Amino acid sequence: MAQRVVISGASRGIGAALAEAMAAPGIALLLLARSEENLHKVAERCRGKGAEVCWRALDVRHREAVADTVKAFAQAGGLQLLIANAGTVLLEATPTDRGPDWERLEDQIHHNLSCTLSLLQAGLSLPEDHRLRLHCVVVSSLNAFLALGEAPGYCVAKAAQRSLVEALEDFYACRPAPETDVFFSQVFPGFVATAMAEGYPGPRPLECSAEQAAQRILRGVRARRRIILFPRRLALLLWLGQRLPKPVLRWMMAPSRAYRGSWP
Repeated sequence: MAQRVVISGASRGIGAALAEAMAAPGIALLLLARSEENLHKVAERCRGKGAEVCWRALDVRHREAVADTVKAFAQAGGLQLLIANAGTVLLEATPTDRGPDWERLEDQIHHNLSCTLSLLQAGLSLPEDHRLRLHCVVVSSLNAFLALGEAPGYCVAKAAQRSLVEALEDFYACRPAPETDVFFSQVFPGFVATAMAEGYPGPRPLECSAEQAAQRILRGVRARRRIILFPRRLALLLWLGQRLPKPVLRWMMAPSRAYRGSWP
């Protein structure tokens, strides 16, 4: 397991659970998020477990601020694990002829992708001697595989994250004389009981706690798995759903839709 770790979106949910699960003597954490109050509480709990903790409240979309913070942390002993977890989701109302909230859709795409790009750029742009064996972990969603009208911007962003990581994997694999080892993992969780999920009005099948999600992610990270996907039963259903005709899939999903209103 890496000794020096950066986690974005670390003030609550999966990010906070990951930080606390990893916290131990000999572990150095850099925690990033927007909520100063929550971030401070998470940092204190991690220090109580013996970890060395740095934290900074900022908007992870701000690339210069993130790059400067990650660089300063890495200068103290390098960086081995980078976890891009920050993001947000907003749901659409009942579908109408006017279409979705286009401004919200664009903001969702920009917000989620910018958070991921900002942290990856900060870590991968470090001097080679500060990231000799860098493991980059991007927390996505099962919605990367199945786009739903409840949150089109979020689904687009998660699918784009998936393509981004695959393209970066290929980019680094094609280096003629690599000086550093760069490894990527993608995390595709289903429903996790976090503050983000609390606003979801539909059913949340096979939901797990943030602590359970963190343990599943860390097991995958320790095993250096490229794909960390859970719960597998829900992932299988999504895989099958992708292969059904769309009208059939919509009919099957009608009772469990998250729209605030009726769905034909």
